[in-house]
Amino acid sequence: MSLNGRKIVVLAEDGYEDLELWVPYYRLIEEGAEVVLAGHEKRIYSSKHSYPCEVDMAAADLKAKDFDAVVIPGGVAGPDKMRRHKEILSFVRAMDEGRKVVAAICHAAWVPISAGIVKGRRMTSFASVRTIFPRSVARSCPR
Repeated sequence: MSLNGRKIVVLAEDGYEDLELWVPYYRLIEEGAEVVLAGHEKRIYSSKHSYPCEVDMAAADLKAKDFDAVVIPGGVAGPDKMRRHKEILSFVRAMDEGRKVVAAICHAAWVPISAGIVKGRRMTSFASVRTIFPRSVARSCPR
């Protein structure tokens, strides 16, 4: 599948999971997409294994109309920090409102949850991201 002519944002934040940022980044480029790295501010972010990621743009400068998709890498610390920045949440919300692809890997589901776009939708993510447990799990938890 060719992604020629598609423009995609990959979000970065300190503590991102290395493979969950760099593998999608390079695979999307290999498929012909123009890929932009963005963070809550324009600077260098460090992965959980200390690999640097210098972003191209700050989230406040992102416009949903300019992009076809956003990829949010996981890692526990990265998404937890991303969801604290209103510029990132506003961009993710705008992407969803524009019916654009919002891809969240593993713990990154925290970001669309915090952006308020997942209610009534089924998602795949790391199990602990879930905020409401099924009754069978809730019953087995000590009170």
